[in-house]
Amino acid sequence: DPATVWTGDEVLVWGGDPDRAEGAAYDPATGDWRALADAPSSGTYTVAVWTGTEMLLWGSTAGPAEPPTTDGLAYAPASDSWRVLPDAPIPSRPYASGVWTGTELLVWGGYDVSTDGYVAGADDGVAYDPATDTWRALPPSPLDGRFYQQAVWTGDRMLVWGGSVGDG
Repeated sequence: DPATVWTGDEVLVWGGDPDRAEGAAYDPATGDWRALADAPSSGTYTVAVWTGTEMLLWGSTAGPAEPPTTDGLAYAPASDSWRVLPDAPIPSRPYASGVWTGTELLVWGGYDVSTDGYVAGADDGVAYDPATDTWRALPPSPLDGRFYQQAVWTGDRMLVWGGSVGDG
């Protein structure tokens, strides 16, 4: 489950293996691939969005035996460089949904890895503003927690549908 985004010129592909922090870029105009600089961490099941200058990643887990992280990554193709995002107010999780609003990354739901003994969907979310390099919690959602859901940005709101609430 690698993360992918379209930059307008290239497809950026990263992760998908909890033990490898690598990625690649594909240019369909030339048919060429290039390796991305090694990332500071690895992950899989990651939310990915394109901001116009960076690929933002959040929600990865290092592996099933690893605790969730609260940070994310940003990759800038112009400099082939990575930076670590500050800690988010919630732990990262696989199978979350993310959208780019034009100014913020919105993330909601996902598999709640803090639950013990059963599968549950998370019912919270966060927003990341790359201009200020800060996170904020999203307001409470009327939906039950979900994972495997889909989301889109309409221009003024994130719509979320489908997914699983868990096996409680």
